[in-house]
Amino acid sequence: VMMSRNSGAANFDISATGTLVYIAGQADGGARTLHWVDRGGKSEKLSLPPRSYLHPRLSPDGRRLAIEIEGSSHDVHVYDFGTDVLTNFTNDGISHWPVWSPDGSRIGYRSGPMGRFRLFQMAADRSAPPVRVDTPGVSSSTGSYGPDGGAMVYTDTTFGKPTKVMVTSLDDS
Repeated sequence: VMMSRNSGAANFDISATGTLVYIAGQADGGARTLHWVDRGGKSEKLSLPPRSYLHPRLSPDGRRLAIEIEGSSHDVHVYDFGTDVLTNFTNDGISHWPVWSPDGSRIGYRSGPMGRFRLFQMAADRSAPPVRVDTPGVSSSTGSYGPDGGAMVYTDTTFGKPTKVMVTSLDDS
């Protein structure tokens, strides 16, 4: 069964009738290298060391990369292509799935224990603390910002119910 050695997550499920479904594969070692690939297919390795990189998101201006690094803890980092510097964006150990606001001024992400994720956003330059984005569901995961940055699209997951795609207004946009 395909799984992550870092998080222990395995790709399988069992139906109410007892049918097991799974994705065949090996345990993912986690260490990955990042490459910039141009439209012609030319690949250039970034100078970052191999790590468990997940969910890379390019900033709207193309100068920065928000990326989750998985391990015993999960945090969002921002890589600046111009300075070749990778910095921690979050440091709570439970943050995932970064998304950029359309103007690149904010990064949204989910944070919290498994099954109880909450949405947050913070200024991309970390000039202010994170702000929780209120959502009514049990567990919310970032999807994207609306075109003008005034709303966030997310998924709401409640155990035993279908996942819903939701939109919430942002007061501070």
